[in-house]
Amino acid sequence: MMAMIKLNGWTFGVIQSICVIVFIGISVDYVAHISHQFVHSTHKLRRDRMNEAYRQMGQTILGGALTSVFGGIFLVFCNVAILNQFGILFVTTILASFLTAVIFYPSILFILGPDDKQGDLKDWAEKIMEKLGKGKIQTNE
Repeated sequence: MMAMIKLNGWTFGVIQSICVIVFIGISVDYVAHISHQFVHSTHKLRRDRMNEAYRQMGQTILGGALTSVFGGIFLVFCNVAILNQFGILFVTTILASFLTAVIFYPSILFILGPDDKQGDLKDWAEKIMEKLGKGKIQTNE
């Protein structure tokens, strides 16, 4: 987004500041959906977890991105400079966020994401307690 401001020769003013604040929250949304689905998958292998995340959230993310871009594209052609800049930044943020959530982030999860109980703090604590001879951890579940 900052690159778009520089490429278009805009100065960093109030509208750009507001856009940065608002669009940071918007840009995290798609990645958060993929992450949530990946973490809560019942599968053990990364590949199966990623496939489930795509099946469960892929259409939703695509639909959200398309409706956002179609809504924002009208601002790109607006004659009011503030709305035009907002539209350009909005559309590029949505497209970059979508590509990150669907291509880049899942690639990282597929290579480095947790398998089975890897990264599960409860499982880790139970293993330590077993080594110490204390048995299972009691929870209120």
